[in-house]
Amino acid sequence: MTKAESITTRVGRATHIRAALGAMLIASALSMGAAGYAQTAVDAVPAVEEANNALWSDPDAETVARARQVLEAAAAGGDSEARYRLGQHLLNGWVLERDTEQGLAWLDRAAKAGHAAAQAELGQVYLWGKLVPADPDRAEELLAAAADKGDVTAQRVLGEQLVGGWTLPRDVVRGQSLLAQAIAQGDAAAHVALGKLLMYGTGLDMDKAQALAHFEAAAEGGNGHGLAVYGEDLMWKFTAPEDAEAMLVRAGEMGASEAWVALAHGAMYGYLGGGSVSRAKFAGYAAKARGGRG
Repeated sequence: MTKAESITTRVGRATHIRAALGAMLIASALSMGAAGYAQTAVDAVPAVEEANNALWSDPDAETVARARQVLEAAAAGGDSEARYRLGQHLLNGWVLERDTEQGLAWLDRAAKAGHAAAQAELGQVYLWGKLVPADPDRAEELLAAAADKGDVTAQRVLGEQLVGGWTLPRDVVRGQSLLAQAIAQGDAAAHVALGKLLMYGTGLDMDKAQALAHFEAAAEGGNGHGLAVYGEDLMWKFTAPEDAEAMLVRAGEMGASEAWVALAHGAMYGYLGGGSVSRAKFAGYAAKARGGRG
């Protein structure tokens, strides 16, 4: 056996061992029931993670049912992470059937126990008002609590809202501070958020050079959405179509599907060249937009 084959064999064996351990943890949690889980919560924490991961692995009906049982038993036993994960799945209906009332109830219980991610999730629910009537005061309370615990999503969302002043009263100093905290934790989306505020002069002095610097920083972190915004703005001004196209292609290749849509529109209206070139570009970019390929 060669060294490469040996390494491959060991990696494969380790993968099977992890899968077997995960199944054992789920089975163990199911056998405990809620009362048993409450007594051994610390030891059973990996079972919650395995159950949540199972719901994201294109599961069959049996796996979904077993994973849900694990999360429900753990949540009933007082596990805040299980309450958060179960609430998320029920609220959004990703794999489990949507149950808004139960989803909100589990998230609320996790949030009241101080679970930062649950506070951030529930805060956004009340901020956007799509599933429940909007409650800006409750949203700010929850997001602030999560942000104080270092949750980057809460720091970004609350920071952007406070600088923008759209739903919450404007507080630029506090908002900038929160965005800076998220950026310091490596949150590329916070660079995008701050870049947009600078680009459009929302709550801050307009500064497109600084906006582009933040979009480039986000791109270094794997987030191309800021480049898509900047590239589209550049394209419609028709001052540097080649630069705009290159930037949008770069954003699209990083997963920002809106960049392909912008490029298709630009080609259709002649912003990226004329005649047969424009038609060919439109066909290519439209195909990428339809396919959602990055």
